[in-house]
Amino acid sequence: MRKLKADVRLLGLSAACWFMLAGGLPAVHARSTFAIGDSDFLLDGKAFQIKAGEMHPGRIPHQYWADRLKMMHAMGLNTVSIYVFWNQHEPREGQFHFTGDADIAQFVRLAQKEGLWVILRPGPYCCAEWEFGGYPWWLLKEHDLKVRSQDPRFLAAAETYLKKLGEQLAPLQITHGDRSFWSRWKMNTAATAATTFTWAKSATWIAPPVLTCRLSPPTAAGT
Repeated sequence: MRKLKADVRLLGLSAACWFMLAGGLPAVHARSTFAIGDSDFLLDGKAFQIKAGEMHPGRIPHQYWADRLKMMHAMGLNTVSIYVFWNQHEPREGQFHFTGDADIAQFVRLAQKEGLWVILRPGPYCCAEWEFGGYPWWLLKEHDLKVRSQDPRFLAAAETYLKKLGEQLAPLQITHGDRSFWSRWKMNTAATAATTFTWAKSATWIAPPVLTCRLSPPTAAGT
């Protein structure tokens, strides 16, 4: 675990950033803390083992969310890991959608009601066999724009999306007490590691700490 603590703080070949945010609090308005101990993850100072299952709200009609979460809890899980798909929430540039099957805040509240924590991955890239990795189609209207890069136009669009997402989720962070979840930002490429920190600084709704997960460097063959 000491090696884990060192590695997650090491910027370089970075795949993701982690933030301690919202999940299944036993009581409304109770505040919790999360930390990395010498050999365990610590929730409220006590060892906590994450037992997570994967579920993507965007793939399931919202009428079935509560039922699916109950089944996950019945399996003995304490956490649900989810992706948030950018193109579901901003199908047209500047037009944001957070209702019905896209009501991500309601999903987190349902998970909390079921007693589950949530690992939330807002992207902007989603490695989940989802169209265009979750990017909205309208990014391609500018033919020379490069996604998953530090192209200023891409960064500005992603920053706007993340801030709008934050308006939905900020009250649910663990540091705000109401509900709680962990959040992981996925980049998947070393070239965009610095980009992730650009968003972390601008998305002021995100609770600390900010950590990075390091990947092994590519081989000479590029694998």
